[in-house]
Amino acid sequence: MVAEAPLRYPLLRQLSLSAFDRPVSSESVNQLVEIFTHASRLEILHLTCSDLLNSKHRLQAACSSLTSLKEFRICWHEEPVSWAKDPLCRMVKQMQSPLVKAHLKFFGADGGIGPDPAILLHHSSATLEVLTVHNAAFQSELQFPRVWKLSLHGVDYIPLALVARKFPSLSDLTFSNTYHTSNPSMADHHFVR
Repeated sequence: MVAEAPLRYPLLRQLSLSAFDRPVSSESVNQLVEIFTHASRLEILHLTCSDLLNSKHRLQAACSSLTSLKEFRICWHEEPVSWAKDPLCRMVKQMQSPLVKAHLKFFGADGGIGPDPAILLHHSSATLEVLTVHNAAFQSELQFPRVWKLSLHGVDYIPLALVARKFPSLSDLTFSNTYHTSNPSMADHHFVR
């Protein structure tokens, strides 16, 4: 069965990696790199293991080189000294997949604002349709013409003029000043055009 595993990697469609309680062996990291390298049909990737990804550069490179992803979810648990130098931010910026759906959670240690999601997701500006962001602020003028659903959580202010310019096809906007909810009925503000 184990010998057949590499033959099955190209058949993998969805992968979720959660936080690990113990250090991950180098053998396990090698296997994850092997999976990412050969998972040519992987469409959905959920990562909540920022500690593992932060320390394993080969794993970051393998993840960003995926070309078949349509949906991507990642969670940062600690705010780095500089978002520009953060290895996970670099990994997301270097992704080669034309994403359709993205969910980015930035949980900083001091409650600060995370990096600009538009800069991180520039590679998917022509394909992205659904975007959920926690604790981040849009600053660049990069447009995402296909985004129809936008959920912003953990922000105190929503620059509606900027949102309208960046997302001209927006028909569903959720705004919440809390981290915890992605349920529109629980959000502080939910607008539908």
